[in-house]
Amino acid sequence: MKKKQKDLESDIKSIATSIANVFYKSYKSYLNYDDLLHEAYEAAIAAKNTFDETRGTSFEPYLKACVRNKLINYVKKKIKTREMEVILPDDNNDSVFRKEVTLEDMENSILVKDIEHFMMTHQDLFSNDDLTIFHMRAMGSSYKEIAEKINKNTKYVDNSLRRIKKIISERFGI
Repeated sequence: MKKKQKDLESDIKSIATSIANVFYKSYKSYLNYDDLLHEAYEAAIAAKNTFDETRGTSFEPYLKACVRNKLINYVKKKIKTREMEVILPDDNNDSVFRKEVTLEDMENSILVKDIEHFMMTHQDLFSNDDLTIFHMRAMGSSYKEIAEKINKNTKYVDNSLRRIKKIISERFGI
């Protein structure tokens, strides 16, 4: 009986590993292999614990479906959430600000890049604080987070964003 149990666990681990390998080959730029393997093993254990023989299906297809579904959701989450690095202009030196963003944020970054380009080519219209505030707000920072970063109050941040919006809307006719 123990040998049969050991063989089953070995088979489960082997199936989970082979499915994880397929996912890793396709999405390696988004994934850490050990984390992916851990997710696959977790799904396999859950499948083993929730399998119901009375439902008229064999265990192996059920196991494969559970592991695949878990990894699909895991990969989607990893693709949607990426860490981006933004260099913030500073009087003394450039500082790096890290913020997790979604794919939607990245798609919106095209517009952000256009506005950044406009702001950089028209630096006479914007202060260094304006540029920093715009970058941080575009990355999803709250007024409070921005104010703390630049050592100003939230009203200053609000006024800066209003000024930026006004200049951009006048230039682009928005």
